[in-house]
Amino acid sequence: MHIEKSSILPYSTEQMYSVVTDIEAYPTFLDWCTSAAVEHSESTLDDTHICVASLDIAFKRLSLAFTTRNVNRLNDSVEMQLVTGPFSHLEGRWNFAPLSDDASKVSLSMQFEFESILTRKLIGSVFEQLVGSQINAFEKRAKNLYDVD
Repeated sequence: MHIEKSSILPYSTEQMYSVVTDIEAYPTFLDWCTSAAVEHSESTLDDTHICVASLDIAFKRLSLAFTTRNVNRLNDSVEMQLVTGPFSHLEGRWNFAPLSDDASKVSLSMQFEFESILTRKLIGSVFEQLVGSQINAFEKRAKNLYDVD
């Protein structure tokens, strides 16, 4: 399966990058994320940060866990590659493009295939919905963090 979503948001690339890379906060604003942990983290000399992160997700009675290796390029992109999980293939990329000082275009592209036909039938469409709703969830998180009322 391949999903692509993008949205123009009233937040800077720095703000949206910060929300997306704050993995350990995911359970506080992604209803379907039951736990999130950064297992390993390292920075390089060129504004690149590499981390290995694990997520547990649940939706209704379905649950799954997976781990990705993420290459985070400061305020520009996040690339995700599967390490472990119920997938034969999973990769994704967030892109953050500045439009002004306080607006950006945020894009998410994900490709995934489940290892098992049974898992694909049970969880495939649910996982597709969850991935598809991510930009909206991250926008709501940014609104909670950055909008001053």
